[in-house]
Amino acid sequence: MRANLYNPKTKGFTLIELLVVISVIALLMAILVPVLAKAKCMAKTIRCASNVRQIGLSFNGFAANNENRIIIAKDPRSAVEKERAWNFELIPYVGQDHQEDAFEDKADVFFCPADKDPYPIGYGSYPHGTAFTSYALNGCYTKATSRRPGCKLGPAGGYKFSNIKHPSACMLMVETSYSYQIYDMDNPKVSTLGLDKGGHHRQTSGFFHDNIMNVLFVDGHMQKFKGTKTDPVTPAWSTRGYMFWDDLSLPDSNQDKALWGPGYK
Repeated sequence: MRANLYNPKTKGFTLIELLVVISVIALLMAILVPVLAKAKCMAKTIRCASNVRQIGLSFNGFAANNENRIIIAKDPRSAVEKERAWNFELIPYVGQDHQEDAFEDKADVFFCPADKDPYPIGYGSYPHGTAFTSYALNGCYTKATSRRPGCKLGPAGGYKFSNIKHPSACMLMVETSYSYQIYDMDNPKVSTLGLDKGGHHRQTSGFFHDNIMNVLFVDGHMQKFKGTKTDPVTPAWSTRGYMFWDDLSLPDSNQDKALWGPGYK
């Protein structure tokens, strides 16, 4: 004779009990999800800071082999003396191999994990851009031509470490939304040089971490820099939506000359 599996005396969950359990789970999720999201954001910030410090060490390695010179913020579209962009030149100094094909060059240290688009379409030269990095050097170097004067701006504009008078106050590298170098075109001296607006800090600064960026200074220390609220600007690629922080900026060189370094006086 088959046993009767149904026992009317067996007590199960009531509807109210199930609703209470579901409510508790929902409450815990509401508490934990923001905490986990914040922890993830913090992990990205820490990873980025680690990248910045490692790149900072690579500057010293490059300088040791190049007469104490700071690597130049070379323009990948018209490279100085046919050299490659600065981040490609530094790859051997960060202990990573590289490929000749830019798209295959995956030196992770040059990418902030919070960067929304480290490969902005339309930036740089064919086919997609060549300065693939989440960071930009403070500097610009151009040789004098018959059409325009040469210029040396910022520490990465062709200077030696010994040329920087206030290394602990002068930034060397910042996070960027799509550029390889930054400079201040609002400076009266710079405005006469005819530089590409794509390097202007109002259009390139990348505040990836809750309106804060990691900034490396010439003396090697890193600190967090909160963006200054400004009126939105028209970015170089305004119709393509490459700007993420068009209302945040760094102080300009008129407000803080030491921050920007030589070439702005």
